[in-house]
Amino acid sequence: MNWKDHPVYDSDTDFRFFWMMSKMQEIPEVGEVSKLNPYKFIPLQYHSCKKENLEELFKSTTTQFDGCLFYHKQAHYTFGASPLVVWLKPYMVGELLGIEIPDCMLQQKPANYSTYAAHMQQVKDRKEHFAKELEEKKAHRKQKRGQDRSKQFKMDVSRECDVSDTSISNEGNISKSSVNDSNVSEDMEHQVVANGNNVT
Repeated sequence: MNWKDHPVYDSDTDFRFFWMMSKMQEIPEVGEVSKLNPYKFIPLQYHSCKKENLEELFKSTTTQFDGCLFYHKQAHYTFGASPLVVWLKPYMVGELLGIEIPDCMLQQKPANYSTYAAHMQQVKDRKEHFAKELEEKKAHRKQKRGQDRSKQFKMDVSRECDVSDTSISNEGNISKSSVNDSNVSEDMEHQVVANGNNVT
């Protein structure tokens, strides 16, 4: 999506594919493994989306492939899911475009596959199911955090109450001691006066 700091996000699909192929031809080293390039880049083949082109492609292919990625040729690059790009398995291409598909590729079709519309409905149902499970897990974690925080708050309050009781108890002992010290002082004063009277 960038070539030497030149972005092509706002370019249409046709230009992006042309730009990629031309730049890779200018620098063939990107297709070779080296110390500077540990992984070689292999551009995928792309073809015009015409029925006769696709028929020829499927007839001439000698190897199985996983599927075809269809782009809207005037679409700009879009992050995330987009209705302007769709991935189709070979058996889906035959169903939707009416193209004859080799038997070896039709064997990839799952036993539970009936039609493309039913398949997309299954995908939608699975996504909704996973989203619901995710929301339930989030709600459960949130509720558990709330309970833990409430429990922690009660423990903190209990500790504060224990500390307050200890302070009150200590203060009570200190007050009692002060009273006792006061009584001792008074006794000493009386004794001094008494001794003074005796001296006199």
